[in-house]
Amino acid sequence: MQNTATQSPVTNALTGPERAAILVMYLEPEVAREVLKHFETDELDAIGRAMAKVATVEPQFIESVVAEFIRDLNTASLVPRTGADYVMEVLPTLLPEEKKEEVQRRLRRVVSTQFRDTVEGCASPVLHAVLRDEHPQTQALALLLMGPSTAARVLREFEETVRDDLTRRMARIDQVPTDLAEELESDILQALEDEQTEQWSVRGLEGTAKILGSLGTEDQEEMLDRIAESEPDLSENLRRRLVLFADLVHLEERSLQHLLRVVDRKQLKVALRGADPWLVEHFLGNLSSRAASDLREDLKFGERVPRATVEAARDAIVETALTLKEEGIIMLPIGPALDLV
Repeated sequence: MQNTATQSPVTNALTGPERAAILVMYLEPEVAREVLKHFETDELDAIGRAMAKVATVEPQFIESVVAEFIRDLNTASLVPRTGADYVMEVLPTLLPEEKKEEVQRRLRRVVSTQFRDTVEGCASPVLHAVLRDEHPQTQALALLLMGPSTAARVLREFEETVRDDLTRRMARIDQVPTDLAEELESDILQALEDEQTEQWSVRGLEGTAKILGSLGTEDQEEMLDRIAESEPDLSENLRRRLVLFADLVHLEERSLQHLLRVVDRKQLKVALRGADPWLVEHFLGNLSSRAASDLREDLKFGERVPRATVEAARDAIVETALTLKEEGIIMLPIGPALDLV
C-alpha cells in the first residue's frame, strides 16, 4: 500500500508495516491468518515489530487504513474481473452451496458467450447441415441462440419458403426453459464435433451421381428433371458428375479427337497430371506424334500442380464433353452404358 496518490493525510504518517499491522489487528483471526500466509519472513518480522509498538489505535487511523486497503484491493483485483468475467468466475465462489448451481445456470444463459463464439467460427453449410433435419421450432430456437450475424449466415442456407417460416417462428418465441436451451446448445456442439470427425468424409454428391449413373437413362433423366424443379443447381451438379474424367476413356476415337480439338492443350496437360497411365495413353494416342511427344515430356518433367487445380481442369474437360454430347457432336456413354463400351 505505497500508492501515495490514494493515501489520506492520516495514513501518510504511517509506515507500510504499521498500516499492515493495524489492518491485520482489525481483521478476524481466521481472516488475518490467511492474509499473513502470503508474507515473507522479513515482512512478518516488520509487521510484528510494528504491532508491538501499538498501544491504542484511534478510530480515524483504522478507518483510513481499511478504506485505503479496499481502494487498492478494488484496483488490483476487481477491476480486471468486471462484468461477465466476475459473474462467471468469482460470483459462484461467493454463493451458498445450495443456491450456486441454479443461479449459475440462470446467469450462464444471459452472460456466457461460449456457444456463440464457437458457432461463429463454423462454416454456414456445416451449421445448416446440423440443423437441416431438426423440427422447425428447434431450428428457430437454435438460430436465436447463435447470435445475429451467425444466424443470418445460416438462415441464407435454407430455401426461401423455409426462411420465411423460420423468421415467423423466431419472432414468436418469447420464453423457453433454461434446460431446453442448454440441451440444444450441447446437442449442436456435439453434432458439429461429429460432423467434422466423421460425416464430412462421405462424398455425398459424387456417391449419389454414381448411383444415378447406374439407373437406366430414362429413370435417371426423370429424376434429375424433378430435382431441377426445386433445386436446379443440385440437379446440374449431379448431372455433371454422372461422368468422371476417367470415364472419358470410353469415348470412341472420333469423339475423343473432336474433344481434343476443342480442349485447351494447357488445360489437358494439367488434367493428366497424376492420371492412370492407361488414361494418359488413351489421350496421347489420339494426338499427333509431335503433340503427344511434347505432352509426354511435360508430364514427365513439369513442375508440381496443386491437386485442386488438377481437379478443376478435369471437371472443365468433362463439362466440355457433356456439352458436346448434348449438342449431338460426340457420343458419350453415361451410367450403365459405360459397361457396354
